[in-house]
Amino acid sequence: MDLQYEYIFSAKNLSPKAQFITETKMLSSLKEFLTTCPRCVSKIAEKKMKKRTMCFYFIVSAVFFASVCSGVDSKQNQENPSLLTLDRIFLEREFSTERFGRVRWLDDGTGYVTLEPSQAFDRGRDVIKYDPATGQREVLIPADHFIPHGNSEPLAIQEYSWSQDGKKLLIFTNSQMVWRRNTRGDYWVLDLESRKLRQLGGK
Repeated sequence: MDLQYEYIFSAKNLSPKAQFITETKMLSSLKEFLTTCPRCVSKIAEKKMKKRTMCFYFIVSAVFFASVCSGVDSKQNQENPSLLTLDRIFLEREFSTERFGRVRWLDDGTGYVTLEPSQAFDRGRDVIKYDPATGQREVLIPADHFIPHGNSEPLAIQEYSWSQDGKKLLIFTNSQMVWRRNTRGDYWVLDLESRKLRQLGGK
């Protein structure tokens, strides 16, 4: 109180710098008083405890409400399969769309090609050609064309690109992440006429 009284009656005669120093001292004294006074400390601790208790009850209530709603949705879904619920949309992924492989349009305009799982190899993929006008499907390059000499399994194709004459296929596989993208890996070239597969930079 003495510091406050002194500041009020002497502030007019102080320079701005002196006023700032006086205000800082007053706030420091007030903070020290609040932190050392047993009554003030107990009130502050009581407020913190009430706040933590309210947060705890809120979290418990939210978890309980979510579990009840989930149980209701599951029960309703079992009783009525035609009922659209949040579980069916987000958890069961019943309505997830099917992915379509990377598409490359052929330069001659006869169709487009994509990669599809091979029936002959578990990890292999065939290059499939589709005619957009008729929807006709054709296995353009089977997975066994991508088997390197001395191996029994085809390459795991991650990217591919056609040559300008359409007689060779550049394959990117066995990639490794550099910074944020998979830019390091092995490159192979497949000659479609001779079916010769060779690695670029390999021994």
